[in-house]
Amino acid sequence: MMTFLNYYSLCNHRLVVNYEGVISLLNAAMAQFKKYGCFRMYRKGIIEKAEVYYQSGDLTHALQLWVAVVRDGIPPAIRKDILQKAISAAYCMASMKDYLWCCVQLMPSQPLAEQGFRAVLHSTVPPPPFAATEVTTAQSRSVSSCY
Repeated sequence: MMTFLNYYSLCNHRLVVNYEGVISLLNAAMAQFKKYGCFRMYRKGIIEKAEVYYQSGDLTHALQLWVAVVRDGIPPAIRKDILQKAISAAYCMASMKDYLWCCVQLMPSQPLAEQGFRAVLHSTVPPPPFAATEVTTAQSRSVSSCY
């Protein structure tokens, strides 16, 4: 007889996200959008693909896609949200070039980006671009052990 815990663990095992499958489906959809000239949906596909890369832990590809979309020229509301994710990815990857580019893009709307930019100019570690509530205790312990 199957117990509740066995059934629960079996269900959790099946709920693993297949990131490669999602990316291949997004690539197929983006090819169709590009073929038929639906450039807004094509751009939306790029943003979704970057989200999947970010969730799978591939920050490099996610950052490249987000930067490409922002450079295309998108509405300010969407642009700010994407730049927030991009600056977070650049900070986690320690990519100074991308971090500074995102700081410059976010400066008019966020004072924290300006603080990060000034910190880099003064050769100090910039503050994290995400809220302190998003940092877990394990992450804060690992960062404090580095110093």
